[in-house]
Amino acid sequence: MIVVFFRKKRNYAHFCHDSDIFAKFFSGVSMPLPVEVTPNPLFSSAVEVRFTSKIEREQLLSKIYPAFADVLPEIQNHNSFYGEPGNLNDSQSPDFTLVNDDYSLSVGPDFVTFENIGEYKLWKNYFPFMQAQLKRLFEIDLVDQIERVGLRYISILPDSEKPEDVLSWLPKLPLPKFENSATRAIHTNISVEDVSINLLIASRAKAEKKDIEKIGLVIDIDCFIRKGVANNLADLFKQIDQLHKVEKELFFGLLKDDYLNRYLNPIYP
Repeated sequence: MIVVFFRKKRNYAHFCHDSDIFAKFFSGVSMPLPVEVTPNPLFSSAVEVRFTSKIEREQLLSKIYPAFADVLPEIQNHNSFYGEPGNLNDSQSPDFTLVNDDYSLSVGPDFVTFENIGEYKLWKNYFPFMQAQLKRLFEIDLVDQIERVGLRYISILPDSEKPEDVLSWLPKLPLPKFENSATRAIHTNISVEDVSINLLIASRAKAEKKDIEKIGLVIDIDCFIRKGVANNLADLFKQIDQLHKVEKELFFGLLKDDYLNRYLNPIYP
């Protein structure tokens, strides 16, 4: 679980709108996107699939672990419970997590979540790994119907605490006497065709993941498809790849070119 904390009171802006403000990022005009940046600011790179399950919750471990033990041999965070499945306090907490040196697969009663272990392994490696494991989930007849697919990437930029030094877009209050207000946190909801996006930007924020803690300018992009989500593997893979593309377009579209080139050393295909 990723937790983002605000370190002090600040001006906070919340916007709920369609894609008009961000039209330049999703206008259909192709913009060059890096395939790699150094240092990579990604703190979390979770991909989640929610579904209705064909098996009972208490059967999850015995059904799933044998099918994945050769690629994800270690079991972590195993939540034991007895009696009815509802005894677990948090239905969104995974019952267990399978890991190897590079990736993890967290499993709950109605979802699976993929994540990188340590440094981000790049999409060219991460995506094929997820495809292979999702094929296994379908082969063991776990998934009844997919209800939602989501991708949440959280980046932390430590080199500047001021959003105006990093971001190409910041909202301003178009009101007399408030033109010079400084926005330090933004939460906005965006719709781009069938993709919904929750965007959170916060300066001087602290993010925690297990025993890791970082402080800086947080850009939290949560993209998901619920309406029209695919229920076959070929289309599901296309939607996951689509979510990744949208996330990349938004993230790099938000950054000023000067900041990107000076601090992140982008490599283009």
